[in-house]
Amino acid sequence: MLHFPETRRFISDEQTLERLKQAQAEYKIVLLDMGLAIDTYLQAERQAIPALREYGELAFAAIPDGLVVLSADLTVISANRAFLGRFGLSEAGVHGRPLLALVAAEGLEARLAEVRATGVTQHDLPFSMGPAGGTSRMPVRITLLNLAQRLEAALAAGQLQLHYQPQMHLASGGLVGAEALARWHDAELGSVSPAEFIAIAEERGLIGTLGEWALAEVCRQARLWQECQCPLPGKIAVNVAARQFEDDGFIERCLGIARQTGTAPSAIELELTESGMMRGPERAVEVTHALAAAGFALSIDDFGTSHSSLAYLKWFPVHKLKIDISFVRDMLVDRNDYLIVSTIVAMGRSMELETLTEGVEQPQHATTLLALGCQFAQGYYFGRPLNARDFERTWLSGTPS
Repeated sequence: MLHFPETRRFISDEQTLERLKQAQAEYKIVLLDMGLAIDTYLQAERQAIPALREYGELAFAAIPDGLVVLSADLTVISANRAFLGRFGLSEAGVHGRPLLALVAAEGLEARLAEVRATGVTQHDLPFSMGPAGGTSRMPVRITLLNLAQRLEAALAAGQLQLHYQPQMHLASGGLVGAEALARWHDAELGSVSPAEFIAIAEERGLIGTLGEWALAEVCRQARLWQECQCPLPGKIAVNVAARQFEDDGFIERCLGIARQTGTAPSAIELELTESGMMRGPERAVEVTHALAAAGFALSIDDFGTSHSSLAYLKWFPVHKLKIDISFVRDMLVDRNDYLIVSTIVAMGRSMELETLTEGVEQPQHATTLLALGCQFAQGYYFGRPLNARDFERTWLSGTPS
């Protein structure tokens, strides 16, 4: 049997689906060994190699047995077509639901609890199961993944990295900063979506560790770019989770990280969530003033997605509102989204706050936002997030010091 990671030696950018099929015929490739994780990978739309993706879709459609991927709490992450079709289920209908609420299998609950207690990050279990209350059965192979443990191990081992997305001045087209975005590539699962692992970090109490790591990395990178005479114009923005912001030691941790890395707080912009600030607005006013006094720039991320009070907003020493991508994506065709964006821009201007729009993917987005008076933007139209070295090569070479 040839394991899935080994199949990559048959694939390059030039090779096609036919080459992979030829490799299968020559080497008897069997993908079941990593089948469950791959099925999750493909269905989650994670940057799969197109040829491998097409091949994988064909392979999994032909597998007669059920394949199911479970999280540590025994809820369904993914299930293949055979499983869904056999039990009359849909992918949307099973995702996030407890497996035992969908199917019946004698001894399954006890066996899952037993293997979960071992702490091992992945188990593959064969079972015969059928619909709850029914008598028919089909063979189903279960993969139990503990993504929280894998994430914790990845954090401890320094396996996460930051990518940087350029932030642009709409009027001049010049670079004015960058946002740091966490990325995780797992050796077995491949690239794990930030939406997935950040949610896990929130649920399992890892968000503070993740946030402090990100701030420390941002500070170190800002200092490195200064030392190599290619400083970033403007600031590096880093996200602050609501739970971080609520921590009594948050201010001291931020200042301590800046001191330890030898980075001036003025090089860093802390992106605070609107919802997080409004959980305790009185305390938020105190915390933001302390951070601003220390030199950090402050912005409100995903503005417009929560119900903030303008009475409090005017007391926060923020300098920028970031307009959420959910409003920008359809603003050219959805009048409501257009009105929301234009209102936020107008409100920012009246409060002497800068506005930056996320998710700009088309030139029409950029020209429309500029006409509305938005000063800054980021998105795929300008550039995708890049690792530090590629970002430096693409955006900072030739930048005056």
